[in-house]
Amino acid sequence: KQKEFLGRLADAIDRSDKVLQLLVEHSGETGITRAKVRSATGWTTEHLDRSVDRLRSTGELLSVDGTCISTNAFRGLQQKVLSEVERLHDADRLAPAVSIEKLRSGVLRQVPSQIENAVLSSLAAENKLSIDGGAVRLSGRGSQLSEAETNALDMMKKALVEAALEVPKIDEVLAAAMASGIPKDVARKLFQQLVDSGEVLRVGSDFAFSSKVINNLVEKLRSFASTVPDRTIDVAKFKEVAGVSRKYAIPLLEYFDQQKITARRGDKRLII
Repeated sequence: KQKEFLGRLADAIDRSDKVLQLLVEHSGETGITRAKVRSATGWTTEHLDRSVDRLRSTGELLSVDGTCISTNAFRGLQQKVLSEVERLHDADRLAPAVSIEKLRSGVLRQVPSQIENAVLSSLAAENKLSIDGGAVRLSGRGSQLSEAETNALDMMKKALVEAALEVPKIDEVLAAAMASGIPKDVARKLFQQLVDSGEVLRVGSDFAFSSKVINNLVEKLRSFASTVPDRTIDVAKFKEVAGVSRKYAIPLLEYFDQQKITARRGDKRLII
């Protein structure tokens, strides 16, 4: 194949557009940078730009952040991504989305970042994919829950909201969800969905709280901070403001330290 490619390249040596087309097609899904084309051909930037513009106008190549890729290779990548996302959806129907990292370790493994971004962005623009941070899903597709799984998910959300700051341990929340008739591994996945969505915040290894409840507590803390000159609070005062026992106060304060909501100052915390 390499010998055949070199032969075709030699035959086209006097036809710039054909040379560029061959180089781009030969580069496949990785594409070829303009710098490499110039290095291989000795062309000036102006000469290369003219050839790129002509092939773009005929729909034979795409130019993405200094990298040229054939339109066929680009469309092939789009289809591979859609097929892989569908496969991963089917493999884990509880997951609302697919991590982009999974695509990078598979169908996008050899693809430069600029081509990857262009492929994903184009699929989103065509309303075939939805992108949310580091995850993607087929448009209109989310987790597909059974009635028992939906009931378990709703139960966990409701239990954490109603418990406010006196939540049961995570294992107890999972055990209650399993009463809906789901196995423990499914209960864990559903719980993780709540964490991943931001509806639930995990605090330490034992507890999880509704994000609304935590946000309300942060507002209370900052309101308290505005009433004291140094904006500090100790454990005892925190227990009073939050209305919780030490069992919850310590992990909550440690969580707030991690989130830069508070900062330790000796035996007190500065409310930021």
